[in-house]
Amino acid sequence: TNNTTTAAKPKSRPFNCLTWSSSRIRLAILGCLTSSLVLSIRLYFAYKPTAYLIHSIVVFADMALIHLFTNCKWLSVSGEITTMLFAVLYTITKQTVFELMETTMIAVLCSFHMMGSRKRHREGEGRLLEDLT
Repeated sequence: TNNTTTAAKPKSRPFNCLTWSSSRIRLAILGCLTSSLVLSIRLYFAYKPTAYLIHSIVVFADMALIHLFTNCKWLSVSGEITTMLFAVLYTITKQTVFELMETTMIAVLCSFHMMGSRKRHREGEGRLLEDLT
């Protein structure tokens, strides 16, 4: 048996904001504030029908989750631009198709982010395997 004393490693938590860098904290705060502003503006100009109110809150929650969990500047910025663009289009036209397109575009952006994350993960695994051999 090994009698040497080793320090216990802290358990890794997937969402431990205490370990975030200051730039990540700034990005998350700025992103959530921007999402709140977009939600406030879109509800000021168009809060009826109730379906649009619910849609606006869901989009706000989606964007807040993106800002908090991805740490990806391009996804945060492009998501906010998408929400602003489609909020303006809906306010001008009152066409439900813009609500659907907004949700779809955010999902597409998240899919691109996920594909890039998987690619970086696979490349990292490949480098680790090369280092082992």
